[in-house]
Amino acid sequence: MKKYLLIFVVPLLFFSIGCEDEENLEENLEESLEEVTNTVIDENLIGVWKKLDDGYDFYDLYRSFSSNGKWGSWRDDLQSEWNYDTYQYEYFSISNYTNEQTGIYWVEDNILFIQYDDDSFNYDEIFNYSVSGNNLTINLLGTWEKVN
Repeated sequence: MKKYLLIFVVPLLFFSIGCEDEENLEENLEESLEEVTNTVIDENLIGVWKKLDDGYDFYDLYRSFSSNGKWGSWRDDLQSEWNYDTYQYEYFSISNYTNEQTGIYWVEDNILFIQYDDDSFNYDEIFNYSVSGNNLTINLLGTWEKVN
């Protein structure tokens, strides 16, 4: 009889130890998702924004804000070509995306909180912002136009 009990008890111990770790993993995952999904998101921010002319003709800056609390930013390098009909340079994208950054964001009133995923940024950023139609103004970062 003791043999049969050992046969059932030993596997039970292995399974209960394995399940305990999985439960902790699932709880941690749920807590992480809860942190992002319970953040306050301004529906007006959601989308991709292109920075309006800031005097730099050789690249365009973009920022995106998602409904899940994630943000991203990148630079699209441009190439110029002289137009002999208009006697001015025309710029077009060479799809060379650089300076990519990502993280999470949330808002409170008209304040935008940005946290970086990159460990080299050991700080969060806080900005006043406003959205008017297709324009987003972020203090210190300028005015952005919604592209989609």
